[in-house]
Amino acid sequence: MSKILPYVPVDELSDGEVDVELVADIVELAAFLYPQDWALISDVFNVFEISQDEYEDTEEATIVRDQICTECSNTIEGRLKRLGDAYPFELDAGGNSARYRTESNWGQTSYITSLILSHLATVTEVLSGVELAPHASEVKFLRQWFQSHTGAGMAGHMRGHAWVFGFPRADHTGFIQKLREIWGVIQDGEVIDGGHVNAAKAANYKDDEVDVIAFKPRVDGGLGSTIYFAQVATGKNWRNKSLKIHLNDVFIPEWFAVRPVSQTEIHHIIPFALSSREDKARLTRSLGHIQYRLSLPKLIQDGYIIREDDPEVIIEGVEAFDEAAKWIEEYQADPKSKVEAAG
Repeated sequence: MSKILPYVPVDELSDGEVDVELVADIVELAAFLYPQDWALISDVFNVFEISQDEYEDTEEATIVRDQICTECSNTIEGRLKRLGDAYPFELDAGGNSARYRTESNWGQTSYITSLILSHLATVTEVLSGVELAPHASEVKFLRQWFQSHTGAGMAGHMRGHAWVFGFPRADHTGFIQKLREIWGVIQDGEVIDGGHVNAAKAANYKDDEVDVIAFKPRVDGGLGSTIYFAQVATGKNWRNKSLKIHLNDVFIPEWFAVRPVSQTEIHHIIPFALSSREDKARLTRSLGHIQYRLSLPKLIQDGYIIREDDPEVIIEGVEAFDEAAKWIEEYQADPKSKVEAAG
C-alpha cells in the first residue's frame, strides 16, 4: 500500500502566525496512519514551499522552517508530559519524529477518536484533502462514542458517579425516566413527576442540551455537594453552544419540582486541541470549564482507575471504548479502502 499522508493546508500554515497545534496534529495523524514508521516532523514542510519573496534568502527560510519544527516537537513533547499514558504517541530521542504507541487504553482511544473528529471534512481539509475523512455514516458513531467517553472523563475529574445523559442514550430510556433515575442516586431536589409531563414535550427536548451529569456524594451523605453538568460539542461551531445560562434559567426550573440546593459546575467538552490564538479565559467565562483533547484523555484514564478500584462507582458509556478501539484499528489498517467502502 502506497503512503497517503495527511493534507497540509498551506494557506493556514503560511498566513501570519503558524498554528503549531495544527502542525502537531498533522504529524500525529501521519504517525497514526503508518504505525510501523516514525513520522518525520520535517516531512510536513516538504509540500510547503516558502517563497523567495517572503524572505531575503533561502537561509532565512530554513531558519523559519527549523524554528517551526522545533516548536512542533516541543508541542508534542508537552502533550506527552501533560497526558502521560493517555497520550498515544512518542518522540524519538532527538525530537525529530513521532511514532504511534500500539498499546491501547481508554485515554489513548479517546485521544485518537478526538483527533479524527477534529479533522472531519466539515472542520479541516487535513483528512478530506487526501480523501481519508470518515464517511458521514461513520461520523455519527464517532460522535456518539466521544460523547460516551466523556462520562469516564467527568468521573475522573470529580472522582464520583457519571451518567451519559445525552441523546441517544445507550439504555434507550426516556428523558424524565433517565433524569429521575439519576436523581434517585443524587437525592437533592426533586424531578417533576413523569405523569405530569407532556410526553411529546419531553421527547422533543431529548436531553435539553445536557450530555453528562456527574456527582460525588459527601462523606456524611448529606446535602451540599457539587453537581456537574456538561455539554459535549463536536462540530465546528462549538463556541456558539453554551449551557451556562440555559442550565439555571431553563433546565432546572423546567424539569425540577424542587430545585437542588447543591451548587452546580458547568463543563464544555470538545475533541479539539485549542491553539495558542484562543482566548481561553473568555471561553471559560462564556462556556464553563473547558475539557478538550489536551485534558480529557488524562481524566478518562483516571476514570478507568477509579472504576477498577471501586466497582460501585457508576460510570456510564464505558462500552464505547471497545467499540471505538475496534473501529480505529480497522481504519488504521487501510483508511483509504475503509472510507471508500463506507461511501
